[in-house]
Amino acid sequence: MGQVEVQDNKIKKIAMNINLSNNIKQNKKYNCTYPDCHAMFERPWRLERHMRLHVGEVRPYTCTHPGCTKSYTDSTYLKRHLETHTAIVKIYKCTECTLSCKYLHNLKRHYMIKHKKDKELICQECGLTFNEKHHLNRHSHIHSGPTIYQCDKCPKTFAMRNRLRQHQEIHKKSYPCPVSECSEVFEKWLQLCAHKKAKHETEYKCDKCDKIFSLKIRLDNHIKTHSENRPSILCPYDKCHRTYFYKSNLENHIKVTHLEKKFVCDICSKGLVSKRGLIKHIQSHEKPKKTRPTRVHRKKRKDAGMPKKSILTALVGIDLPQNLETMVMNREILTPAKLDELNSTFKNTV
Repeated sequence: MGQVEVQDNKIKKIAMNINLSNNIKQNKKYNCTYPDCHAMFERPWRLERHMRLHVGEVRPYTCTHPGCTKSYTDSTYLKRHLETHTAIVKIYKCTECTLSCKYLHNLKRHYMIKHKKDKELICQECGLTFNEKHHLNRHSHIHSGPTIYQCDKCPKTFAMRNRLRQHQEIHKKSYPCPVSECSEVFEKWLQLCAHKKAKHETEYKCDKCDKIFSLKIRLDNHIKTHSENRPSILCPYDKCHRTYFYKSNLENHIKVTHLEKKFVCDICSKGLVSKRGLIKHIQSHEKPKKTRPTRVHRKKRKDAGMPKKSILTALVGIDLPQNLETMVMNREILTPAKLDELNSTFKNTV
């Protein structure tokens, strides 16, 4: 859209506003006669209510019920208030639906919003009614055939012209890169963020502990932790000596410890310290519990119940008593008596 078209649209809007204001002034026939007041009204009762402001009678309609001192600017408001003092409550029922109201003005407002509006928004082809005008416009495409409005800057299409206009506003916006050496411009904010992260990502490093931060404001908050004169906030409750550097941490401590205000889980009634912890806890309920795999019964070993033997004796091919087998497997030091027993056993096997 060129600059000439934009200026023409502005001129048309200004002319429409001027014509609208002139029509409104023509309809307002009742002028205020008070000096230096140029107020104009369409109804005489509005002028009458306005004149009370000059006289000082702002709320002339007072309630006559004993003990009630309320007053109102309009007689209809007073009538509505007097209904609250009556013992018999009148119920107003809607003739179009099952709604029932305590006050007549609520029933009138309900009818104007729901039923009168529905009768006006009726499809002339099939008789369907709608609550909103754009719903009727969208439905009318079924009978007249789909009209496709395509964006001239991207391949997106729309069934309604106003949706196309809303979409075209996206292309008018631009997000230039804030780095002075870079001249790239993006249509979306997310594209600019991805560009900055990929091309111009800077790291802010702490000089004292070598911690790295992506934003300078986070580094500034972190540097305060190294300050010797850092102000601390003491818990105001008696017999509590907890101190905090941030006011939010102190408030959280008071809520949890002293006021016992916790975030309670609706499922298991467990109290959590923070809202983030509650969300994480609720997500653990939603996750399916891990089921143990069914145990597969193994076949019974052939040497089940038999005493264990060392690999050494199995390779040599000798059969030792169990006490000697245990000594060989544990690599115990053989005494002379045990050594003689082992030699005699070896001779008998050979």
